[in-house]
Amino acid sequence: MIVDLAGESVTLDADRALVWRDIVVVADPHFGKDASARAHSIGIPPGTTSDDLVRLDALLARHTARELWLLGDVFDSEFASEPATIDALAAWRTRHDRIAMRMVAGNHDRRALALTEAAGFELLPDLAAIGPWRLSHHPQEAPAGHVLCGHIHPGLLLKGPGRERLRLPAFILGTRRSILPAFGGMTGLASCELKKDERGFVIAGRILGPLHTSWT
Repeated sequence: MIVDLAGESVTLDADRALVWRDIVVVADPHFGKDASARAHSIGIPPGTTSDDLVRLDALLARHTARELWLLGDVFDSEFASEPATIDALAAWRTRHDRIAMRMVAGNHDRRALALTEAAGFELLPDLAAIGPWRLSHHPQEAPAGHVLCGHIHPGLLLKGPGRERLRLPAFILGTRRSILPAFGGMTGLASCELKKDERGFVIAGRILGPLHTSWT
């Protein structure tokens, strides 16, 4: 779905990515979340990082990407250093060695900065300015530019006439900041409500559509 954002034409991809020109932007992949769970004695089998990397493969190919921007919480924790996670990520990064990959640090990344550096991602400062955008992990506004951010794993609630209730991952696009859905396949959703200056676009499988205010 193509929408206007901050005077630019961007694509909202149902695989939880925003695309501007030939740049793919994702938030909160939380690589190694399964390893973090196992480190805390939660019996989760490996494979979630590999699954997410396959989805990223498809995104980069579909949009002929020249760059990938990651809006923080790239790794879930320091426990993502599990060999299976690191080996999968290293092989994936080698396959895409011609694609520039830039990131801003999220709160989870503070415990795993050595991993982000080893992965070959260029670490940018908070509110790094690229074109009309300011890149951040936490939702905030900037004195100039439109902030692209993540962190909260936004979900919007749909209510049907028969008291049906369904919460779906969503893009929340505002006039000065926009919040991307969490990319990681093992992440939850936070209930959000749209503000007056915001548009919501919910994701249901491969379908992405605007949330009309009468549905909430």
